[in-house]
Amino acid sequence: MASVAQAASAWWLHPARRVALLSLIALLLLVMVHLLFGYLTEPNPAVSPPAVQLTPQMEREVPVPNTAAPPARGRHFGRMVWMKDITSLLQQEGVSAPVSQEIARWLMIYCRHFRIPPDVALAVMYVESGFDRFAVSNAGAEGLMQVMPFWRDKLGDPDDNLFNVEVNIRYGCAIIRHYLNRYHSLDLALSAYNGSVGSRRYVRKVHAAMRRFGAIPTLADLKQ
Repeated sequence: MASVAQAASAWWLHPARRVALLSLIALLLLVMVHLLFGYLTEPNPAVSPPAVQLTPQMEREVPVPNTAAPPARGRHFGRMVWMKDITSLLQQEGVSAPVSQEIARWLMIYCRHFRIPPDVALAVMYVESGFDRFAVSNAGAEGLMQVMPFWRDKLGDPDDNLFNVEVNIRYGCAIIRHYLNRYHSLDLALSAYNGSVGSRRYVRKVHAAMRRFGAIPTLADLKQ
């Protein structure tokens, strides 16, 4: 037994062998992290992404805002006020009036449909693209909510234009809902959305943006 221990000690003391063994361990750890990352971020067949399809009923529920006049009281009054507030907020961030109105309307529609708190969707949009609908990341993510093109095959049509405001918000909200359904945790869902599982940096950025836009109404207000 002593001779075995001495042989092992002599083997370990050899610098080249020690470096080789440590390199092999590091490689195995990288493989394990890669496999774990893929498991956490790729859609799980057992938890299918929600259907992503705009219906006439969804559009009727949120009429196009008329910014030339104050919202008229009625069935859609609460929603119109919400969209007016979001439009104003987006314009303060440098977004043009027409695009602000478009973003506000589709946020209203898809936050309601996918049961996403609007401050979460808005914060993700701010962190991901700074409200730039033509943004493209180094990894190839596109549009307002920086949707990766592979999601088109999983959620919609290969020809869907992710630079289109409606399409991008539809996909972004569906992906957030998919990860919320999978992990039952907002922070884990946000990490998976960004592909940064294991790091809190992105989550902290989104929470900071949520505080920045904390004055916006809640999901309950969207149901009025």
